[in-house]
Amino acid sequence: FERYIQQTVPSERARIYLILSADDFERKGWLDALASKICSPDEPLSHLDAEQVELSEIFTQLDSPSLFQAEPQTVIDGVEKLTKKEAVALSDLLLQPSFSGHLLLGSRGKTPLVQAVEKRGVVLDLLDEKVWEKEKRLSQELFK
Repeated sequence: FERYIQQTVPSERARIYLILSADDFERKGWLDALASKICSPDEPLSHLDAEQVELSEIFTQLDSPSLFQAEPQTVIDGVEKLTKKEAVALSDLLLQPSFSGHLLLGSRGKTPLVQAVEKRGVVLDLLDEKVWEKEKRLSQELFK
């Protein structure tokens, strides 16, 4: 995943990312690292929590570009807490050809958004990672 981010040209990178991880600390770290690599530092980045925000506010954030900003850049964590109806509505928005900007999603568990994100973006799924695989990955990160 890191190689993908480092090796792709910014114009060729996906617009939508979904990180699936049961570990809150690790998921937030991935979202922050991804935001620093993907999003423009001169443009504001909105952080939303799916549990604490209404779906209409998420739609407004994603679907209403600013006159002064090039594209909306949004991080939404906790998308597993969206109801099935809300997840379907958000999936429909993500599949629209006019969708622009960067959207970084974080989820603690499985979510119906996976299919929509796979069509338009990248999914990093760490849910089925074995304990020994996680230890090996983390030790390699520490070694770097």
